[in-house]
Amino acid sequence: ERIAGSKRVVCDKYRSNHTCSDSHDEYDYNDTYGPFASWQGCVEVRPYPYNVDDTPASGGPNNTGIGVGDPATMFVPMFAPDEPGNHWKVTQDPDEPNPVTYGAANSWWNDDPSSTTGKTRQSNMAKYFMPRPIDAPVLSKGAGPNYSCTT
Repeated sequence: ERIAGSKRVVCDKYRSNHTCSDSHDEYDYNDTYGPFASWQGCVEVRPYPYNVDDTPASGGPNNTGIGVGDPATMFVPMFAPDEPGNHWKVTQDPDEPNPVTYGAANSWWNDDPSSTTGKTRQSNMAKYFMPRPIDAPVLSKGAGPNYSCTT
């Protein structure tokens, strides 16, 4: 959340007499946490033979997943991982270049800049603990963790 009264002007370019010729506004923010996307209901396919029959899910007593039951009958929520690339700008500087997507179809969260390859960018779990900027674009239906979910 933007902190009230925290606006400050940051000079981007100075004249020869040391006065500012080009600037932008910046604000301080408090990190707030909440869901970035909601689960849209897709599940992974159950293993054979449960993928071709109507066996009810059995996760033990009261379907808690604890005790007697067959975990293979359970439905696992499907979440698509973030692919390499960045989804939003990381500074408030209007001259910052647009985010690089590396051609990935489902880049919905910014990568850790210390990750150097597509594989390490995709598998780095630490990125999910960074807060999303307030003005970051909202995900459309079927995008982000719900990529390829057609329900």
